[in-house]
This record gives sequence, C-alpha cells and structure tokens, in this order.
Amino acid sequence: MVDDPRQTRMVTQPLTARLTVRPAWWGCGGLAIGAVIGAVVMLLALIAFAPRPQAASPGAGGQNGNLVINMDDTYLTTQVSAAISQAKLPIALSNVKAEILPGNQVKISADTDSAFPLGAHLEAVAQVRIESGQLAMHLISAQIGGLPLPSAITSALERPMNERMQEVSAVLLPPGYVMTTISSTEHHLLMTISNHPG
Repeated sequence: MVDDPRQTRMVTQPLTARLTVRPAWWGCGGLAIGAVIGAVVMLLALIAFAPRPQAASPGAGGQNGNLVINMDDTYLTTQVSAAISQAKLPIALSNVKAEILPGNQVKISADTDSAFPLGAHLEAVAQVRIESGQLAMHLISAQIGGLPLPSAITSALERPMNERMQEVSAVLLPPGYVMTTISSTEHHLLMTISNHPG
C-alpha cells in the first residue's frame, strides 16, 4: 500500500521534552518579591489609617455651640515625645510614653541613657489644665530611679511640653473657639471647646 502524500503524519513529542526547566532560585525570587510588595502595602495601610485627632468642626456643635474633642494615649505620647526631644536636658530620654489617668492627670515614663544605673527610668505625673483657653501641663512629680528631679530639670521638661500643648491647641481649635473644660478617664482626655466672641 502506498502512503497518500496528502495525509500528514503527526509526530508528538514526549511530555518531558516540552517542559522548560528553570533554576531553583526562580521560586525564591518570586516569594521574595511577593513579601516585599506585601510589606509595602501593609506599611501604606498603617500610615493611611493611623489614629490622629482632627480639628473640630464648628458645624458639628451640640447645645450652645460647644464641641468635645477626645484625645487618646497614642496621640498624647506622640506630642509629649516630640516636646521632650526638644528639651535641653542633661540626660537623654528615649521610649517616651504618656498615659492619661482619671483626674486630669498624665503619667509620663521614659528610659534614661547609659549615664544612669541600669534600669533607671523617668517616672513623672503631670496635671493637665486650661490656661488662657488652651491646654497646659504642670509636672507635680518627677523622678529618675526613685530620686526626685531638681526643679531646674523639671522646669526644663515642663516648658517644651507646654509649648507643644499650645501648638496642639492651635491645630485642634477652630478660629474663635477656646477650651472651656477638660475631664479625663483612663486613656482618654475630653476637652470641651466653645465659641468665644471677640
């Protein structure tokens, strides 16, 4: 029998001949790229959704045009830490934390530099109050390693904190408003602000 020239023969290659062999590091490279992209996405999400108070809106007022602003430990820690970093102190402080307590008080803690014995920490308590319609802080006690700080160092700590509280007040208060009352619970400071004519 003669083969028909119009009939084509199909030659198939075995499956193993069609596979491309890639180096083993290709899988690791893809995993590493995926991990980096995931970390960047997570970092951007954390930045976008980080807690921060916003300036009060005069249109959102309750009775008599009063507004209430709620400040938490995280925001206050950021502000106190920034203030302490600007203070001219004979000691270096790091890992600053502020915890709002009932009775309009704030507990401030920080680590000291290596000039102090291991484990010596700053422990301070500040009274939060209103002065001239703005937030102010007064240190009622401050000690490092159980020893009270001299008044010169206490003043050097208090001054930049009050300057920072004035900046915070300027950001949070709409034009023409002043702080009228404050009250605190654990981890929250509530500030009532009112429209002040003139």
